[in-house]
Amino acid sequence: MAKSVGVNPKRTAGGRTARDYTIVIAYDGELTEDEYFRGWKLLIPPSRLNLEHTYVRSGGNVLDAVENAIKKKKKYRNFAEFWCVCDVDDTDDEVLAQARNLANSNEIKLCTSNRCFEIWIALHFRFSDRHVGSEREAIDMVKEYHAQYGDPYKTMPFHILYDLTDNAIANARRLERGGSVSPSTRVHNLVRKLKQNCSE
Repeated sequence: MAKSVGVNPKRTAGGRTARDYTIVIAYDGELTEDEYFRGWKLLIPPSRLNLEHTYVRSGGNVLDAVENAIKKKKKYRNFAEFWCVCDVDDTDDEVLAQARNLANSNEIKLCTSNRCFEIWIALHFRFSDRHVGSEREAIDMVKEYHAQYGDPYKTMPFHILYDLTDNAIANARRLERGGSVSPSTRVHNLVRKLKQNCSE
């Protein structure tokens, strides 16, 4: 049996178990996504929500990300939700549909960004539904507001993004309502849950 890396499932105040308030996030970005979700982990009180995170290799393919997330999921227990955050990149529609079906059948909540996570970051600063055809275009959108962003250090100070979270959520939902495919992101579905558990 795989070794558990979750928290102890003993009872907590209010009769909840650790499983009730533990979320695991698997993401395919070793820099940008890692720093972003570590920021949330530091901000959220463990008594409200225990946040675990892990890296999954995708190679620019959503189906590969989901398959690797399934393997990682087996190492955890005593959690309420397991999320997979990944870039669409060049994944075609058929493979993307397969990935979503596989995630659903394995109780994994899939959060894709098309083309990449930078779409979510850029939405903190302004709304745009202009087609994004490459990762470089998405990075340039972020650089308009944070000139230091880009290779090899694709990171953004978390406090800057956190202060604009509501703006990003509203812009992402606006894209969703408009039926935009690229750009698009589902990261707001996860972030809304994280923000609800922050101490204001």
